[in-house]
Amino acid sequence: MNGATTSGELRAHNRVRLLRAVHDCGATRTRSQLTRDLRLARGTASVLVAGLVEDALLHEEPAREHGRGRPTQVPGPHPYGPVALAVDVREDAWELAECELGGRITVLEVRPHDGTPEGALRPLGAALAAHRERLGNRFIGVGVALAGPVRHGGLVDIAHLGWNAVDVPALLAAGARGENHPAGRRSPSGTAGAEATGRPHTSADLQGAHESDAPGPPHTVADSQGADEAAAHHRPHTSAPSSSAHGTGSPGLPPAIPDPCGAHETDAHHRPHTSAPSRAARVPGGTGAEGAAGASSGPYGSPDGEAETGRGAFGGMGMPVVGNDTAFAALAEARRGRLRDVRVGLHLHVDFDLGGVLVVDGRPVAGAGGVGAEFGHMTLTGSERLCACGALGCWGADVGANALLRHAGLAHGGGRGREEAERVLATGAAAVEETARTLGRGIASLVNAHDPEVVTLSGHGPELYERAGAALLEACEPYLMAIRRERPPRIEASALGWRGALLGAMESVFDAFLTVEGLEMWRDNHPDQARDTPGRQSVTHSTPAGDRA
Repeated sequence: MNGATTSGELRAHNRVRLLRAVHDCGATRTRSQLTRDLRLARGTASVLVAGLVEDALLHEEPAREHGRGRPTQVPGPHPYGPVALAVDVREDAWELAECELGGRITVLEVRPHDGTPEGALRPLGAALAAHRERLGNRFIGVGVALAGPVRHGGLVDIAHLGWNAVDVPALLAAGARGENHPAGRRSPSGTAGAEATGRPHTSADLQGAHESDAPGPPHTVADSQGADEAAAHHRPHTSAPSSSAHGTGSPGLPPAIPDPCGAHETDAHHRPHTSAPSRAARVPGGTGAEGAAGASSGPYGSPDGEAETGRGAFGGMGMPVVGNDTAFAALAEARRGRLRDVRVGLHLHVDFDLGGVLVVDGRPVAGAGGVGAEFGHMTLTGSERLCACGALGCWGADVGANALLRHAGLAHGGGRGREEAERVLATGAAAVEETARTLGRGIASLVNAHDPEVVTLSGHGPELYERAGAALLEACEPYLMAIRRERPPRIEASALGWRGALLGAMESVFDAFLTVEGLEMWRDNHPDQARDTPGRQSVTHSTPAGDRA
């Protein structure tokens, strides 16, 4: 039941359903297909689409292929429609993109950083503020993925960088305001503390880092070829930008889209679910409303101890959605990748170390305290190595770029050495095989415990599996229970490549926007939008696959 009691409430509910359906299918379904999927009357669908076009939320283009008669239309993102900003903050660089309804992403900036909270987050805050101003009233929020557990209120811990209770919203806000004084660490109770100091580095990786805080020109992610290329690339893309145009919207800075409930479950591939929108998906490793991937700080957590210093710093953007990168990648995989329509899945993300999360009915499973997606910190393989987190024998310390570098006798740790690790991955057969065996033994333990249908690998995981799959499976099988060996789960490379965390951060923003409250606020902020609605013009629609062109 959707709870609607009046015709107006039912219409508002159906507007959300239709937009959610367009977003979930990657803007690839025709109006007639969406009408059938949502079980709407044809006339009702026409009225809904017309209203959403008038509100600059949808734009229709003729289908590329159609039969005899009048061409059918494909609803997709409006040229002046809502845009979310999404960021993937890795240990050595961050990647910033803007995202349209339907999941199409356009990379705006890729910038190395020095591994410290200040060096990573203040320039990012300045870049977010600049892009938010450029977008004007098209902007609906920002999602930020980070390579560590995220506690209530956006506090992140990245042990191998020395980040402890770093207040991500506060540092982003300080960067947006151009402040130079320390800000950025709070205790879990929310009291102010000293700035957490990461480990500075002078690696050659940082040569060529952007000196300016001004946003760089965007380049558009290709739709068709990028999915295949995604699995082969291992660093944020830095190729020359294309000439993709971007609407700037009106110059006013509207209030933030609130953090109402509203994630909507997906159904079969290219077919949206027809029930009422549910609560925003709880995702491991972040904070938001009731631990949702919502507009205060994302996957895993709650609004307790919100950093008020983060509010208003971006011209009314409100709190960013802050979440764990593995959790966001798992959310995206469930929405747009190999875990779509999978009842129980396991997602593992391998970068400098390993993170993992269980996905049930399309949702990453949240922990009671808001710090999930930490399978990498389980003692699954008998190691006695001391992890930077403070625990002995963490599985993740022996899987990933740091492990590859250690096996090759190279310097490792502190988020440095990505290029060296990629060379080891490409040429160091012994190091790759040993790392793959450790990955396989850990997978066996998690399969015994959780009985997943599919295990998906992202980051360096797909290449480890490609280069040493036999060693991985050989190490996995003896540790499986006999009943698991009869029908072991599939192990598959992510369909989204390295874009999963970015896409998951985007999804968390649209979860908050695609609600009755979010659409009402959009309409309030766009009273004259109808007169700006363009005639026919080219709008490129995304596919559900993650792109990396």
